Amino acid sequence: MGGGDSNATRTFLDPDLTIHPTPYVSLRREHAYYAKVPFSLYQVTRMRDESITGRKHMVVIFVLFGFLPAMAQPAFAEFEFSVYGGTSITPKIDLTVTLPQSNVSVPGVKVDNSITGGVKIGYWLDKMSSAVSVGFGLDGFYFEPKIDRQTVPSTTNFQGITFQNSSTVSPLTLETFGIGIDVFKLRLHLLEEKNFPMGRLQPQLSIGPSVFVVNVKDTTNFAPNNQQQHQTSVGLKAGAGVQFLFTQYLGVFAEYRFTRYSMDVAFRAQNNVASQNITADINTHHLVGGLSLHF
Repeated sequence: MGGGDSNATRTFLDPDLTIHPTPYVSLRREHAYYAKVPFSLYQVTRMRDESITGRKHMVVIFVLFGFLPAMAQPAFAEFEFSVYGGTSITPKIDLTVTLPQSNVSVPGVKVDNSITGGVKIGYWLDKMSSAVSVGFGLDGFYFEPKIDRQTVPSTTNFQGITFQNSSTVSPLTLETFGIGIDVFKLRLHLLEEKNFPMGRLQPQLSIGPSVFVVNVKDTTNFAPNNQQQHQTSVGLKAGAGVQFLFTQYLGVFAEYRFTRYSMDVAFRAQNNVASQNITADINTHHLVGGLSLHF
């Protein structure tokens, strides 16, 4: 055809259709031209690479948008600080007194109630389920069981001879400071609301070992009189209670707790000839209430 490109080639399929070998790519099959392809090999490769790169970018964007909602979820782990006070009730105890020449068993010794108070800190982990979370904490507390003067039946063993009699117990005070290690704390989430994801009402349980530092103050049970001795022992503390939150940060709680430790102290005998020991298991029930801060 006149005036055209000298390198143009007509096809036998359509006399009016021409293709240009360069800079275009011609598709050839069994030496026959089918069509003119208006893209170079460089252009095709570039478009393919850009398409793959675009898909990679879309994957990254989808992954990021998938993680962002999870990252935006509120963290439910929290610290808790509490102060409390109440009363301690120690049932009757069984005393065993070891003297230089005899042993005296004095069961059923009455112990007066005492006040108690303390502070505790706790850390609650994320929810185990929609209704339960667990945690751990430390609890420092004080109570003071007292034995008033009383006469009770007793059993005395004097150089291998045992006989029944009555013993008069003089006032004795057990100033007790405990450090509880709550290795396991559990709470339920009741009355959940938008601003209270852990619930406004939270029944709780706790248990763990406790270290008891006891100052035993005697009056006239041993000679010389008015001695006091310290003792450190490991015991148990367990509790159950319920907490109500007024706000996200402030709540009140009531709790029952049980503590147990063994008293075993030695007092000086007259002229320091021998020691005089007194032993007993101290089981105490505590009823406490207080304020708690959450952050």
